[in-house]
Amino acid sequence: MAVRSSSLLEPTIQPSAIQRLRSAGWLHPKTCTLRLPQTVRTGQQFYVDVQQHSGLIYRKTFNRRDPKSRTGTEVDYTLSLRKVLGAFRVRILVQQGESLLGLQIRNLAVLRYIFEAIPKTDSWRPVFERCIDQLGEKIRGLGVGPGLIPPSADDPGIPWQTPGEKHDCFTGKVREVFFDCFGDFVGFVLETCRDCHHFHSREKRIGDLVLLASKERLLLTVCTEEGCLERIRKIIVR
Repeated sequence: MAVRSSSLLEPTIQPSAIQRLRSAGWLHPKTCTLRLPQTVRTGQQFYVDVQQHSGLIYRKTFNRRDPKSRTGTEVDYTLSLRKVLGAFRVRILVQQGESLLGLQIRNLAVLRYIFEAIPKTDSWRPVFERCIDQLGEKIRGLGVGPGLIPPSADDPGIPWQTPGEKHDCFTGKVREVFFDCFGDFVGFVLETCRDCHHFHSREKRIGDLVLLASKERLLLTVCTEEGCLERIRKIIVR
């Protein structure tokens, strides 16, 4: 397995090879997990090339004689009959969580819908169980409980959003908290990895939450109406 630079997902598995593996009893479903470093940045791309090989490798040693000196030297040769049965390439695109949340929720709903039809004795069932668990933990990390996502053949949408409603979401830490001349809370600045966003609010509970997040250095996700930072619709504490 190697991480390389490329731009396409290129499956090259031959149907005849799959049939040979299945008939020989060698075709077992597996999962592959790639752990990225904590230093990744939005926009980076990672590629994984996976190949399956079959065949024997022979290593032999031959004596090579020099006609002039009449001395011999040993030379090692490697003879390979291996061939590639199949290969595929996976591309991982690093994006911010807000843009991935809707897609991950849809994927989890569809996987759970398919999982309901898989028999308990099927070899694919443990693979789906692991994929569903990993995807559920990813969604939990984005601020949504995986238990809220029901099995669905279609996109169920983000649980707290009504159909057709669009939000702008920003994830970061509180940089500044603002109060007016009477000491009332009036807004705060959220610093993300890219820039800073100023949110306006006079809600006391939001002020208390923002002060706690600033003190404890908590990670917040603030979602507002699309194009309007003054209308806060929800705040998620990470």
